[in-house]
Amino acid sequence: EEDADVGERVALVSSGFWRRALKADPAALNRFVAMSERQVRVVGVLPPGFRIPGGPDADVYVPLRLDEEDRKNRGSHYFRVVGRLAGGETLDRAQAELRLIATRIVESDPRQHAGWSARAVGLREQVVGPVSRPLQLLLAAVLLLVLIACTNVAGLLLARGAVRQREFAIRAAVGGGRARIVRQLLTEALLLAALGGACGLLLAAWSVDALIALAPRSLPRLDEVHLDLRVAGFAALLAALSTALAGLWPALHSSRTDLAEALKDFGLQSAGPRRSRARRALVVGEIALALILVIGAALMIRSFRRVLDEELGFQPERLLKAELGVPFARWKTGKPYSDFYLAVEERMARLPGVESAALTTLLPLEPGGAFDNDIHVEGHPEEPHGQARSAQITWVTPRYFHTLQIPLVRGRGFEAGDGWRTPPVVVVNQAFVRRYLVGEEPVGARLRIFNGRFGDEADTWTWTIVGVAHDAREWGLDRQPLPEIFIDVAQQPSTNMTLAVRTIGVPSAVPLAIERAVREEMLRIDSAIPLARMGTLEQALAVSLTPRRFQMLLLSLFGAAALLLSALGIYGLLAFSVNQRMREFGIRVALGATKGAVLSLVLGEALRLAAAGIALGALASLGATRLLEGSLYGVLPTDPATWAAVAALIGAVALASSVLPARRATRVDPAIALRAE
Repeated sequence: EEDADVGERVALVSSGFWRRALKADPAALNRFVAMSERQVRVVGVLPPGFRIPGGPDADVYVPLRLDEEDRKNRGSHYFRVVGRLAGGETLDRAQAELRLIATRIVESDPRQHAGWSARAVGLREQVVGPVSRPLQLLLAAVLLLVLIACTNVAGLLLARGAVRQREFAIRAAVGGGRARIVRQLLTEALLLAALGGACGLLLAAWSVDALIALAPRSLPRLDEVHLDLRVAGFAALLAALSTALAGLWPALHSSRTDLAEALKDFGLQSAGPRRSRARRALVVGEIALALILVIGAALMIRSFRRVLDEELGFQPERLLKAELGVPFARWKTGKPYSDFYLAVEERMARLPGVESAALTTLLPLEPGGAFDNDIHVEGHPEEPHGQARSAQITWVTPRYFHTLQIPLVRGRGFEAGDGWRTPPVVVVNQAFVRRYLVGEEPVGARLRIFNGRFGDEADTWTWTIVGVAHDAREWGLDRQPLPEIFIDVAQQPSTNMTLAVRTIGVPSAVPLAIERAVREEMLRIDSAIPLARMGTLEQALAVSLTPRRFQMLLLSLFGAAALLLSALGIYGLLAFSVNQRMREFGIRVALGATKGAVLSLVLGEALRLAAAGIALGALASLGATRLLEGSLYGVLPTDPATWAAVAALIGAVALASSVLPARRATRVDPAIALRAE
């Protein structure tokens, strides 16, 4: 009964609103609160963290209360519908019923509903679906990094096992079985993994807040991200798997001991060719895995740069924006709305420090107020409603294009003479002309726009195009502009407008400095209509870039960590190899080899390992980078320039990692190296 359009109005409030505005007072229940010229009685407080999935944050929830005219309106499709399946029912059966219902609705009124249907989607898919692929890519990057780390540790354990061959030989000689040696080595590896896991959890506790701050606000359930027993259990499982990955093969490899060979003096200095090949294979694999990650990071960086290079179509600097909601039922006709909006535009433009002001239903990078309508261009074949051409409709005040500095490429904008009783005119964007008026003169073309209110023919208005505006990136820099029609609110108003104020040529931080003046002026214009969500267009631009920036940043961090681990792996292998081959280098120098020859010998080994790893990684990357295709913009997964740059970077890192071991090899003293001989 509270959903009926009569009687007392009630509301539920969020936990945050109850604590912030109602001082967490239990007596606040049944208190009346003023809301948009109405008094609503608070009847309940929602639990902390409650929000409508996929919807905006809200403080107050009220019954929808459709009136009779709303119930007759079969032409608008802007509600979100949520249902709970009955026990034992499935989504497929619900979909079948919905399809049948939709078919009956279309048959009842084909003119309005042709082309429409209904589809059931699981709520988890609806909420998590848009971000599931990026999160899966990040998880894959994490697992690759773990695998690189395990490969690195396995190489170090192999080297350590080679040094301990005499120890293992003695154990075997006095009766120690191979199984006991393997258990000992696995225990040591498990201890390393446990210490690493504990350090990882500690670092995660320190860094999780920073990662949440960097994450896009659109990430579902972001406020629920925290460390708990499940995370600790996952860390323990990962430590156990890391022990198996990094410790088992080195343990089996090191426990295979040739007693006669290992107990010689030579066994102290040589690991044997078999173990050398194993360590080299691990380094090659590590470089290959690192190449996959670094190529992914490089592609994301190039993609992000391409997005930043796109033309906005408007100037976001020095633009302040704020939402104002005028109740639709406040005036019975549209003209008072028009007069009110034009008065707001005029008075805001006269404020000190303000260059221009305008109102619109949809600001660029703020897609919440978009409306799509079917249209018909005169002189073109007419399609049935629901299958017709469509365009995004945006209502604006006359100074909109000047305030946002959107250039007009043809014709004119809205003028003071365009009013309530003059022939209706519109401005369209370039995307509209490209799609519907190719090869035609757009200025002077006539349109019919089906508004869909109440399914009445009177809502099909005829408009004349008087200007063409430059495309603006309404939905983000990585989304191509859609066909858009601008309507002057002086001729047909709308509700839920957003105010845009451009300040005089001052630094971009200053728009927020006039926030107080704008709020006070709005109170003087109409104290019952508050301003909400005030901010700058530069902030909106930064928010729109956050998802791409977040993915790019994390992949770049993973790529940098992979490069570092690869450098350590190459350095560790070469340092160990140089130490094992000191006698060989001593003999070479004694026989006349120059320092340059010894240097090139060590550096050549590093470059051969890098080349093998790059070749192997390139083959693997051909498939792996395809997974990034949906996340890239303006860059192919197989972009040759990116691949060449990454290969050169890997080679440079390998070369840099081998410099210190190579220089150590050149400083060998033949007398000392050969003394033991």
